[in-house]
Amino acid sequence: MKKIFIGILLCLLSVSVMAAPSSKQASIKSSAGMWDGLSFEEKVKAVESVIGIFAEKGVIIHKDPRFYAEEVESIRIEEPEQFIKPIGVLLRTLFVMYRDFDDGRDPDDVIREDLGEELYQDYVVSGKADAQEEYYQEWKVSSAPNENVLQSK
Repeated sequence: MKKIFIGILLCLLSVSVMAAPSSKQASIKSSAGMWDGLSFEEKVKAVESVIGIFAEKGVIIHKDPRFYAEEVESIRIEEPEQFIKPIGVLLRTLFVMYRDFDDGRDPDDVIREDLGEELYQDYVVSGKADAQEEYYQEWKVSSAPNENVLQSK
């Protein structure tokens, strides 16, 4: 299931989901080289920074920043050639796809409006979004985050 999600996510990254970056967002933009140079705790702090930027705009992200750091790392490891987008764009897409971009709209409407009808049909209507929520719930139960799995330098 994770491979399917990553494939859909990478497809979505070609869709512009991030508004023009603010000066704070520009500092969060990151190349693969910069991400690779961070320790796991620094990656979590980078995710927390992106969450903070969205919080300033009234968006609440409920899920654990460690979870998102691990998700970004999985994408980095499994599809390194696709890791060309800024970290903020990648994270926003993850937030939306995990129904965690709480700006007051229904989470499925966020997916539909931000990612388009075709991807909404493929991801939400097919049940993949529900499967991703189950995946997160399992992660929460089983996760004392395992930093050894991550490829931090």
